[in-house]
Amino acid sequence: MIFFKIVVFLLVVNMTPALLAMVLGDRGNLPLDLNLALGNGRPLFGHHKTIRGFLGAITAGSFVGFFMGFPFWVGFTASFLSMIGDLLSSMVKRRLNIPPGEPLMVLDQFFEASMPLGFFYKTGYLSFPLTLVALFFFVVIANAGSALSENIQVPGSK
Repeated sequence: MIFFKIVVFLLVVNMTPALLAMVLGDRGNLPLDLNLALGNGRPLFGHHKTIRGFLGAITAGSFVGFFMGFPFWVGFTASFLSMIGDLLSSMVKRRLNIPPGEPLMVLDQFFEASMPLGFFYKTGYLSFPLTLVALFFFVVIANAGSALSENIQVPGSK
């Protein structure tokens, strides 16, 4: 069923930056915001959002999506939107003075899932009700995975 395929796709995109950090450690983890701080001194995204993670997730999503049967451009676009959503969540968290890596349930996953799911809805892959169900499933599964990963030490984190 396309619904499950899309949820799995989003989970792969979501997990890719953390997996890259586990495998590569500090190699290539240049912050995406290049340590840019806004007028209030808070970082734009924070040091956890790296060029490696951003590009790795888009690359993995593009190819995984293709191998799952989506046209390459669909996997690329959905992965890109997911990472833009992730950056949006991080930017909001920095404005709320929540440190990088500190979880904020639901917000952490909402934009990361809702942006690509909106794309899947607009391109006809999902109905609106299934889009909402996919969003719910993704948020629940990603939150559970995030809670489990708190016990795994990732090089360069916290």
